[in-house]
Amino acid sequence: MGGHTYAYDGLGNRVSQTVTSIVTRYLLDMQPGLVQVISATSGSATENYIHTQRGIHATRNAANNWVYTVQDGLGSVRAEIAANADITARGAYEPYGVPMNVEGIYSQPFRFTGEMLDTNALQYHRARYV
Repeated sequence: MGGHTYAYDGLGNRVSQTVTSIVTRYLLDMQPGLVQVISATSGSATENYIHTQRGIHATRNAANNWVYTVQDGLGSVRAEIAANADITARGAYEPYGVPMNVEGIYSQPFRFTGEMLDTNALQYHRARYV
């Protein structure tokens, strides 16, 4: 799909993604009502994700830098804040998830409704991509 290849487990959860021979493997937390990605590993680089009851809270990248998210009532990531409290990216969404008024570059993959956005601009919503 758009140059990406995906792999799923027996329950239909996405466990890996391949983009031009670079494989990203996902470690999943199966306990909550919806499965959550708690880390993504590409080669030797790993990003870790911290989720709360409201959705994605923070990301630690391979360089050990923390990024925090600000979400709206739907769980959509509206802003990204670096550890030094600088706003590194912000934006809003149209009713069906089309980004609008985006400023800066998000460093973590979570966007509309707190779900992951792939580099091919498809957003993973478990049973479907949008």
